[in-house]
Amino acid sequence: MIELNKAVGNSTANINYTLNHFSAFNRSGINKADMGKLNEALIDFDKAIEINPNNATAFYNRGTIKADLGDFDGAREDFKMALSLQQKSAVEFYLKGIRERKEGNYFDAIQNYTKAIELNAHFAEAYLKRAEVYSDIGEYTKAIEDYDRAIELNPDYSLAYSNRALVKADLGDYFGAMADMKNAVKIANEKI
Repeated sequence: MIELNKAVGNSTANINYTLNHFSAFNRSGINKADMGKLNEALIDFDKAIEINPNNATAFYNRGTIKADLGDFDGAREDFKMALSLQQKSAVEFYLKGIRERKEGNYFDAIQNYTKAIELNAHFAEAYLKRAEVYSDIGEYTKAIEDYDRAIELNPDYSLAYSNRALVKADLGDYFGAMADMKNAVKIANEKI
């Protein structure tokens, strides 16, 4: 308890030093919540959100506190907002990945696609795009893993099948490549 009081004290001092600093309020809210000071934590999360209304983590943290305080409607709204912001962020990282790949910055593209996937684990397109970059740099095993995941998330993803077929062919797996290409064509024909 002494360490938590010290942490709250340090966070409060940090707030005084860095007035209107998002991270200081968010950290202070977490520390206060850990100490059971939920109403004080709620105030800190409110301030953090006021400073940065586009941060999904602060909405999630505040939603958790609201739920603990019995404000389930408020918690539901904060969780919805956190999810919405998280999805928006995932798309932003996805688009950055596309730009980085076009500029030949493959490592940066992979990082952006990875961040998009971390924010939205069901983002099949991000897996596909990251697989394409892995293929560009000769990381075929990683490319196949990402194509597998994209197909798992979207079994009708014909582009993932056809791209995976090309990688399998590069690896000498001609039967696997033919099977994937057959699936890609079948899916494409069903959509016509």
